[in-house]
Amino acid sequence: MQVAVENQTALKRKLSINLPAGQLDQAIASQIQQASRTMNLKGFRPGKVPMQLITQRYGKQIRQDATEQLIRSSLGPAIEQEKLRPATTPAITSINDEADGFRFEVEFEIMPDMGDLDLSGIELEREIAEVTDGDIDAMIENLRLQRRSWSDVSRAAAQEDLVSFEFSAKIGDRLMPESGVERAATIIGSKATLAGIEDGLVGMSVGDEKDCGVSFPADHRDPELADKTGDAHVKVLKVQSAIMPEVDAQFIASFGVPEGTTDAFRVEIRSNLARELKSALSTRLRAQVTTKLVERFAAFELPDGLVQEDAKSLRAQAMQNAQRQGSVFNQEPDLVPFIDAAKRRVRAGLVLNELARKHSLKLDQRRMLEALNAIASTYEDPSEVIAMYRKDNNLLAGLQGRVMEEQVADWIAEQVQAREVKRAFSEVIRPG
Repeated sequence: MQVAVENQTALKRKLSINLPAGQLDQAIASQIQQASRTMNLKGFRPGKVPMQLITQRYGKQIRQDATEQLIRSSLGPAIEQEKLRPATTPAITSINDEADGFRFEVEFEIMPDMGDLDLSGIELEREIAEVTDGDIDAMIENLRLQRRSWSDVSRAAAQEDLVSFEFSAKIGDRLMPESGVERAATIIGSKATLAGIEDGLVGMSVGDEKDCGVSFPADHRDPELADKTGDAHVKVLKVQSAIMPEVDAQFIASFGVPEGTTDAFRVEIRSNLARELKSALSTRLRAQVTTKLVERFAAFELPDGLVQEDAKSLRAQAMQNAQRQGSVFNQEPDLVPFIDAAKRRVRAGLVLNELARKHSLKLDQRRMLEALNAIASTYEDPSEVIAMYRKDNNLLAGLQGRVMEEQVADWIAEQVQAREVKRAFSEVIRPG
C-alpha cells in the first residue's frame, strides 16, 4: 500500500491511497464465494448456486460492497501509518480501479495542535448545596398548585385567579387577530399573557370590558411584533379561584407513593430533589470549566467541518423550540448567527477530549449508569427508556459524551484552585 498526503490547509488533508493490482478483484471473488455458500435461489440447493449466475444477477451490488469493504480495510491503516488524527469523518472524493492498481482519495480535517494545555492559574468555584426541609415544603406546595381545581366566582378578579377573556389588539397598522376577537385565559400574577392585559384584568368582573395598553417582549415568536406596543380591548368571560388539594393519602398515592404517608412522600421528594440538585451542580461546574478553557485556549485553529456541523445542530434545536411555540419556517434560518456559539462549544469539546486522552481518563461506567437511571426515573416506565438508549447508538453516544465531559470537569476542578461556595437549593436549580 502506497500513501501520499497533501496539506490543503492548516488542518485539511487529502490522502491518496494506492493498492496493488488485483486487490479489488480478490475482494469481489471473496464476496461472490461467500454469497454462493449462503444464497438461496429457486431451483438450486442451498450453497449450490453457481458463482457465474450470482455474478450475472448481483455483480453490480457485489462490486460496490467489495469496493466499500476494501476502502474501509485500508483507510484505517493508512491514517495510522501517516500518524494522522482525523477530526472529521473522511470523505471519499475519487475511486479508480485500473490495470496498475486500485486507487482512492479521501479528504478530512485533522485535530489541531493545542499545545501542552497548561491548567495552572485557572480558578474555579466548586458549588455545594443540600436539600432542606424548606425545599421539600416548597416542592409539595408546587405539587398542590399543579393539582389545583378551579371554581367560578362572581367577584372581581384578583391575584392568583384564573381569568378567561377575549381580546383584540392594534399594533401600528396590524390587527390581532385580523378579524373578530381571540379568546385566552391566564392566571393573574403568572405573567403568562402579554404585559398590560394581565394588569388590566385585575379588578374586572364577568362581563366587564376595558381598553388597555399592550406590549410585546423582545423575544416574541413573531419578529414583526417583538418589542412593539399597541392598544388592546379586553372583555372578561369568567373569573375562577383556586381550590387547593389536601395532602392526604389519595393525593400522595397519585405521585407513585403507594404508602400514602407524609413521611414516605417527603422521603421520595427528597430523593428526587437530591438527584436534580446533583445534576444541576455538575452542569454548572461543566459550564464554568468550559468558560475557563475557552478563554485560556483561544489560539488554536478549529476544524471548520466540526464548527459547521455543530452550528447546524444548534440551528435545528432553535427551530424545534420555535416551532413548539407556534413559529412556521418556509426555509432554514441563516447559519451565521449560530457560528460563534458553535465555535465555543467545539473549542471546549476539543480541549476536554484532549485532556482526557493525555491523562488517560476513561468513561466511568458506574457514573454512566447513574446518569441513564436518572434520565429514566423521570418517565412512567424507566425500563423502556433504558432500553431505548441502549438500542439507539446516537442517544447513547450523546449521553456518554456528556458524562465524559462531566468527569473531565471534575478532574480539572481537582487539579486547579477550586474554592468551595455554599449555595441554597433554589440558587442552583432556579438561578435568577
